[in-house]
Amino acid sequence: MGERTFRRPAGRSRRLARGAGGFTLIELLIVVVIVAVIASIAIPTYHDIVVRSRRSDATVALSEMANLQEKFYSSNFVYATVAAALPYPATSQDGYYTLSIPVVTTVPAYTLQAAAVGSQASDDPACAVIKIGRAH
Repeated sequence: MGERTFRRPAGRSRRLARGAGGFTLIELLIVVVIVAVIASIAIPTYHDIVVRSRRSDATVALSEMANLQEKFYSSNFVYATVAAALPYPATSQDGYYTLSIPVVTTVPAYTLQAAAVGSQASDDPACAVIKIGRAH
């Protein structure tokens, strides 16, 4: 048999043919820096959104307690003065807030309070205590 000669395809340089696969260290470092910058912006923003979304746990619980207060009033012609009088747990559904009924001096009226507990109390001091109420 005869000797075969292999030819490179036209237009390819030796450099491309030799180093066509892979990334340089500089390219990888640039990608790492870009990911770090994006993470430094995204993580605090995500944390703030999570903290604010936990507030809905309190508002839902307070709204449900307010409905129970109105139901209690329609049956007893007085609002409940202790949370145990209402068929509702002492903590919100997700457990980020404890629920209570502070003393109200004007009658008939009520105030419902949700106090943040655990990490929610330290992460969200602006809404450590959320109150709603009603006065006739």
